[in-house]
Amino acid sequence: MKSIIFSRIIFFISLYLFTINIARAESNDDLTVNKINIIGNVSFSDKELKEYLRLKEDNLYRDYIYWIDLERLEEFYHKRGYLQIIIEKPKTPNIEQEDNKINCFFNIIEEGNCTLLDSVIIINNQYSNKCNVCDCQDSFIIREVRCIFYCLQSSELQFF
Repeated sequence: MKSIIFSRIIFFISLYLFTINIARAESNDDLTVNKINIIGNVSFSDKELKEYLRLKEDNLYRDYIYWIDLERLEEFYHKRGYLQIIIEKPKTPNIEQEDNKINCFFNIIEEGNCTLLDSVIIINNQYSNKCNVCDCQDSFIIREVRCIFYCLQSSELQFF
């Protein structure tokens, strides 16, 4: 008897939450993005950052895309060596609504410095094959590290 009552309670709570989400989704159906504001960026232009985001001006607005774009913004900086980036992650999307238009705000608190790789030291390598030329065991890893350094110098490397 208790399990039946409990399952009914769970069912009605789920139904209630589902209806709230549907109503909220329907209320955002006709909202479009008016302007995307990125505040606090110094190292990269607004244009570069906006190209990387999924939200686009004059397109439909969705909350979940705002959250994805917060992560994508952080990823953009990480891929370019800014590992100490701090982006404000509000509890609700940082937006302003004017009629059927939404202005989105992304607040970069601190970019930090670009992290540069100075050297790589390989210690206790037991898993790569031995070199045919000099009989060292680190040939594969050294070749890969050389490739990374080459790509860094030629700016072809976007991420590790």
